Amino acid sequence: MTQAAIETRLNEVIRGLPLERAIEVLDFALFLYQRTDNSWEGLNRLVLDYDPSEVTSRETMLASEAVLVKEWDTPAEDKAWANL
Repeated sequence: MTQAAIETRLNEVIRGLPLERAIEVLDFALFLYQRTDNSWEGLNRLVLDYDPSEVTSRETMLASEAVLVKEWDTPAEDKAWANL
């Protein structure tokens, strides 16, 4: 698969996602970019058009839910909060 084909397919997939999932994809892609390139200048160029004020707190909450459930939805957490 060529780089252009991957970019086209990725765009198609992202366009079909709800906003909160698209935000997760963007966050993960930026994480991978920073790990690979190790350049904050390059990362800043990628997010230059990203306006965090356009994302509501509800969208942020929904986007982070999948990540947080891995940490919080555990037997140890249930036990810790059982007396409340």
